[in-house]
Amino acid sequence: MQDLFKNKCPEISKLLSYGFIRKSNLLIFEKKIHNDEFTLQVEVNDKSNTSFKLIENAFKEEFVLFALDSYQGDYVFSLRKEAIAILDDIIAKCYYDSFYKTQQARNIALFIKDNYDDVLTPFPGDEDYCYTVKRKDTKKWYLLLLKVQRGKIDNSASQEPIEVICLKGDIDTIDNEVIFPGFHMNKKHWISIILDNSLPDNALFSFIELSYQLAR
Repeated sequence: MQDLFKNKCPEISKLLSYGFIRKSNLLIFEKKIHNDEFTLQVEVNDKSNTSFKLIENAFKEEFVLFALDSYQGDYVFSLRKEAIAILDDIIAKCYYDSFYKTQQARNIALFIKDNYDDVLTPFPGDEDYCYTVKRKDTKKWYLLLLKVQRGKIDNSASQEPIEVICLKGDIDTIDNEVIFPGFHMNKKHWISIILDNSLPDNALFSFIELSYQLAR
């Protein structure tokens, strides 16, 4: 059942509007179901990972049979049906599809959504390979997210599939260790960064902000 949120990315503002409450580094939503006998609890952590569980209110403990897909009793089935209807509604109203494979890619998607209200969209014909985003005012690209083999970026023999962002930026920052020339872009104006945690998220966000400004 946890696969309900696979490849789904939350929009924090919509979660808060839906009724999620911020507690420390979590966003939590609770709703009583089945004549108030149970509470469905949904949690979103600071990495945008979503989990949920069912609490049996009389005992204030998790009802573990709910999460066991192998258990197919009628009573549990009715609980799941009621809970899934709520979860599906949350997904429809507060999440969008995400093809991203790394946590850094997901964090970047959240950053551009929260800061520029932009969403990466598939490049026509390359939906499984390339996603792009443009400034709304100038219609110029400022970020591409690509799935390529590592060797195509670092000139090694590696065929490891990786995620890479291409950004407008200062080519003097290229060191061919962490920052590389722009892949399939004008190498006088674009750089590439492999999303393998070589750079922390805050550093990536700074490069993205510069690219956004350069796309004026």
